[in-house]
Amino acid sequence: MLGGDGWRLRDFYTSGGLNKHLTRPELVEIVTLERFVALANQGAL
Repeated sequence: MLGGDGWRLRDFYTSGGLNKHLTRPELVEIVTLERFVALANQGAL
């Protein structure tokens, strides 16, 4: 979860920029704070 405006590479992280460094990227989802709250409110975590 990336919260706040201070993240310089926020778009890189949330668009899958780290996927090539992960062993199983399909098991990882990096989301913004806003997206995390929305998923939590939907019971989708």
